Amino acid sequence: MAITGLHIPYDENTPITKVVVNERNVMNYYKFVQGGPAEAGHLNVDGVELAVYVNSRYGTFETDMVNKRATVLFAIAGVGMLGGAVRGDALAVGPAGNSDYEKSLDPALSQFLLELDWAPLMEQVQLA
Repeated sequence: MAITGLHIPYDENTPITKVVVNERNVMNYYKFVQGGPAEAGHLNVDGVELAVYVNSRYGTFETDMVNKRATVLFAIAGVGMLGGAVRGDALAVGPAGNSDYEKSLDPALSQFLLELDWAPLMEQVQLA
């Protein structure tokens, strides 16, 4: 089964894009998180829930791979990260809810994140 999410590259010059993944095979997420393995942060951002997948070895990545946009999401949700910031690309999908598998990211939330001016938010968050 396929769901839609957002690929959030660490390179701020690379736009966030909508992607389609198979939610029943986490290995399908690997190409969006520096080859995997992948782990999810289950975030609640102002009452909106989402799952943001990162490479579970992100703490070993170089500091020039800090993903400021993904780190903003974790910071707003009050979730700390090893080393103070997400490193590498991230994948945002909808939460599983009462299901066994994640769902598509809400279309309105996707559009909001695609159009968001991230710069002011990134300036306010303490990044490693």
